[in-house]
Amino acid sequence: MPTYRKSETENPLEREIEEIRREMEELMSRLERIRSSEAGDITPLYTIYEDDNSFYYIIDIPYVETSDVNVKIEGNKVEISCVNRKGHRYKLSFKVPPNASANDLKMTKVKGRLKLSIPKKG
Repeated sequence: MPTYRKSETENPLEREIEEIRREMEELMSRLERIRSSEAGDITPLYTIYEDDNSFYYIIDIPYVETSDVNVKIEGNKVEISCVNRKGHRYKLSFKVPPNASANDLKMTKVKGRLKLSIPKKG
């Protein structure tokens, strides 16, 4: 049985259909970015846990690097905001417990999520 390369068997109609499919994907991606910006900020899901030394916040914001995340600290309130690579805006505000030192917050990326480590006071 003869073997054919894809380019030999592809006809002009298949190429045109593939091009239209790519254009539709791009249009749908643009529409998603517009809807996200019109809808406002997305509040990400997050989990909190603690050990003897720190509080940990695991925040689910896909497609973002720690360098693109803005962190604002006012007293015991932490506000996080960013725009991921897909153009979605995220914003999260929370209060840390009174025995947490929010000014010593450290942020890392773990398995595609942001991890905030906030040490306990004293």
